[in-house]
Formats: sequence, C-alpha cells, structure tokens
Amino acid sequence: MARKKDLSTEAKVGLGLVATGLAAGAYYYLKSGAGSEKNAALIPDPLEVQLDRVVDALNGKFGKRWGNRTLAVLEKGLEAVLSPQLVALVRIVHKAELLGQEMELSGAAKRQKAAGWAQEMVKA
Repeated sequence: MARKKDLSTEAKVGLGLVATGLAAGAYYYLKSGAGSEKNAALIPDPLEVQLDRVVDALNGKFGKRWGNRTLAVLEKGLEAVLSPQLVALVRIVHKAELLGQEMELSGAAKRQKAAGWAQEMVKA
C-alpha cells in the first residue's frame, strides 16, 4: 500500500495563514459590502462584483430577508472562529472606512484613524 505523505509544518502554517486570511476577508466583506448596493473598499472590484452577483442571486431566489439572515449567521460564525484580535481589527478597518466615506477622508487619514483606534485597543 502506498503511504500517505504528511504535510510539512511549514505547509500547515502556510495553509493556516491562507485560511485565516480568506476568513478575515470574508468577514470584512460581510461587515461592509455584502450585496451590490454596498461597496467593500478593501476588496478588489472584480472580485467584489462576482461576490455581489452571488449574493444578489441568492436574494432574488430566496428573498432579501432570508439572505440577510443567512449572511448574519455566517458573520457570527466567522466571529466565533476568528481570533478576537482579528475580529476587532476588521471592525476597526470597517469603522475607518465608514468614517472616511462620511467625512470624505483621504486614505492616509483613514489609516491614521484606524492606527489610533488599534493602539487604543492594545492599551486596553
């Protein structure tokens, strides 16, 4: 019988980092830009257009209320799986993006706000 080859430690760490990055990206999308009526500023537009099409198709087939509830459950599930620090970081970035849209802040100003909030979080 052929013996299964185990993944190296480096490969396992790499896969873990990729999975965590994808989960954090999905959480950010759900937090800020699920559906075509919203825009998730940090997700490239070509990718977001594809995600929006899926969300809009599900909303069209099952109703927006059903879709919103499902996305909320997925968001809560990601919050439970991701580390609290990563969830807090995504929330800070989302908050900075919203403030930037409301006050028409530059990218540098948004980064500065987010960095300040992150430092406050670390001190607490």
